[in-house]
Amino acid sequence: MRGTNRVELTAAMTGLVLPSVLAQRAAQHLTRLVDRNRLRPPGAKAIGTVSASFAVGKSTFVKDWAQAAYRDLLGPACADPRPTWNPEPGVTADWIPHVYITLRAASKIRDVLAALLLTMGYPSEGLVRVTTTRVIHAFRQHGVRLLLIDDSHFLDVSNKDSRDMLDFLKYLNTELGELGGTMILVGADLHESPLYLDPQINSRLERLTLSAYPLATEDDRRTWQRFLKERRDGAAALIRLRTARDLLPPARRLHLAPHPGLRRRHRPAPHRGPAGRLRRRLGNDHHRPPRRRPPVRPRDGRRGRAARGRAPAVPATARQGPRVMTVLPVRPAPRPTEPLSSYAARLADANGIHRGRILPRYRHDIDIPKSELDTVATLAGFDDAAVRQLTMNRYPLAIRGHGIQRRHGWRLHFDVVWLCPACTLTTGHTDLLWQTALMPVCLRCRCYLVQAGTAHTVAPANPRVRELAEILRDLAEDAIDQPRARGILYRLRRRCQALAGTLDPGLPDANPDLPTVDLAAARMWGAYPPPDPCTVAALLVLCGRRLVRDKRQRPAHSRLHQSAEFTPADRARLDWFLTRLRHHAATDGLHPRHVPALLPLPAADDIPARRPGQWLSLTRAATALHMLITRAHDSDPTPEASTAALVVTGIPTSLLIDGIHTGAGLRLQDADLLSRSLDALLAAGLVDYQRRRDTLRAVTHLPSSATRLLPPTLAKTDIHVLALGWIWTRFTHGPMRSSPWPHIPDRDIHAFDTRIDPETRLLLHETGQQLLADADLLTIPTNRATDVGVTRRYG
Repeated sequence: MRGTNRVELTAAMTGLVLPSVLAQRAAQHLTRLVDRNRLRPPGAKAIGTVSASFAVGKSTFVKDWAQAAYRDLLGPACADPRPTWNPEPGVTADWIPHVYITLRAASKIRDVLAALLLTMGYPSEGLVRVTTTRVIHAFRQHGVRLLLIDDSHFLDVSNKDSRDMLDFLKYLNTELGELGGTMILVGADLHESPLYLDPQINSRLERLTLSAYPLATEDDRRTWQRFLKERRDGAAALIRLRTARDLLPPARRLHLAPHPGLRRRHRPAPHRGPAGRLRRRLGNDHHRPPRRRPPVRPRDGRRGRAARGRAPAVPATARQGPRVMTVLPVRPAPRPTEPLSSYAARLADANGIHRGRILPRYRHDIDIPKSELDTVATLAGFDDAAVRQLTMNRYPLAIRGHGIQRRHGWRLHFDVVWLCPACTLTTGHTDLLWQTALMPVCLRCRCYLVQAGTAHTVAPANPRVRELAEILRDLAEDAIDQPRARGILYRLRRRCQALAGTLDPGLPDANPDLPTVDLAAARMWGAYPPPDPCTVAALLVLCGRRLVRDKRQRPAHSRLHQSAEFTPADRARLDWFLTRLRHHAATDGLHPRHVPALLPLPAADDIPARRPGQWLSLTRAATALHMLITRAHDSDPTPEASTAALVVTGIPTSLLIDGIHTGAGLRLQDADLLSRSLDALLAAGLVDYQRRRDTLRAVTHLPSSATRLLPPTLAKTDIHVLALGWIWTRFTHGPMRSSPWPHIPDRDIHAFDTRIDPETRLLLHETGQQLLADADLLTIPTNRATDVGVTRRYG
């Protein structure tokens, strides 16, 4: 073998890892430990420790075993340079099942937390309690199942901080065990560490000690010679290679570029190590032909000056120097019609960084520089087109306005901010069209928007205003590509602006369905629309009558056929509705006893007869709302328990009830029905229908005072049952199926209502109120109904 090939082969052979019998047994032991912890119930799991003397190769062994286990775990996804997964619907995060960190000397708790956060791509700043919570949340977000802490003998376990460090390791093991993960500590001579002295840690340790081949006895020397013989036979084929260049790619893959899934805090530089020295040696080989320089071209003074004046065309992320931006570890998906500022805040909160590092706070979702858009696109892993969809620049000039100040359009002034008083404060929901005067209502909560800084009063929006807002939303989307839609919006804005300047104070009073109009705010419609949402809504209704159909129809989403399969949007809608119910339960005292047996509530007492079988769908809606409110009170409801509480047992189930019971989702039309019903319950003052059902169920006869006042034309045989049934349906808002007389159909009660005159109807209504009032008197506590004793004095 020539001298050059011998040097190359020697350098390449230095980078090979030759596993021994002892290392193979240790790897099998660690694999069994990880599999056993994965199958155990959630909680604190067994802790693995790999201890050895210095220079035995414990770190090399653990890294080689962890990389092989990582490749087996990923499977086909191992070919992806950045494996991802979905920890929850609508969120994409890096998949990091294995985390490997190396500690420095005298490492404290904050040093361990900083190493973990930096390894997973998070900032390490913050207090210990904040970073600890962030680390545990990152474990859940990235699916961490194996934590390797190398050089554990560097942990600061001095007399002052020993107890805190040991408690921190126990807490870390417990939280990782909740996810089915395993923690392995690697260090030198750990048997002398205080880790083995703590009773709780010591009871969970799975000790593994590595050592070099002993050569004290004859058997030890035979084992060593057998190992050398097996490795010599395997290396003979490598020696017969013509050159050692074929060994360079495997060596580089194993030592210089480990798989990105096994995250390491420090990686060796590519120019160091045996392979780097080999590349430098090959680069200095004098047998290689000399490099040919390109021919010298004549210099063009004018072109040279122009070339020197232009900056090289490089991407924005490459011009940042040492702070090159990469994709953030957690990337939530943008919500429909969400502005860029709201998404930037959610992206920053998901990754534990300041929002200013993603998008400046003074940006108003319009005219954002391309460099900042590229920054958001790079951090979120999107393309430029997806990020521009979150800004106002996607709309034409007729909507976003003209010029630098964005005047004479539908866009509000930069200082005016509209928000929803029902969902913005609880869920942070915003909409891109809320920055324009086209959307003065929240279509999710069905209420008027309010200006930021004013009283957050929830005012239900008129159905005509909501229908107009849906039409304007569709027109705004059509205006992106259709000139006709842009013309409609332009003419509507001119009519609203003209009416705002000449608005008669008596005109809003003549339309009781319109919201309150502020004349001073209406006169402010000039270059920008007025800042008051209710005033804008009234002007839109007065000027946009031709956009709304004269014939009242249900909204478009209510006329669509509902699919039998639930989508991720249905699941998100169910979560949002539960959040709204929890808010009303905490602020307004909403309780399952406030739900009647039929939903929604009638608009008036004199309602038309329901269609045959309609009570079933309305009772299913009541059952669904009862289950949702019960779940909002941190209980686990069942359809049987809710129907029993409403006294409508035995009704067949439906997709609405099944979707809520299993948590699959809430469809759009069902959510609209439940939202209208919830608004009616809150507007009525949260009547205790459960108490009304319990009170009227015990009444079997009308009072004699009411019976004497009934007209003689009514039959005396069924007067008590029909009259009490009429009172039951009016005061409990439930079907006759839930009454003490389930055999009487609802159509008989409606026929009885058509036969009686208004005076009899008023008499029955007063009788029902008296029955409920008498029940209130009977429930007064005794101490409140007893007179206080008085001591008399004589003389």
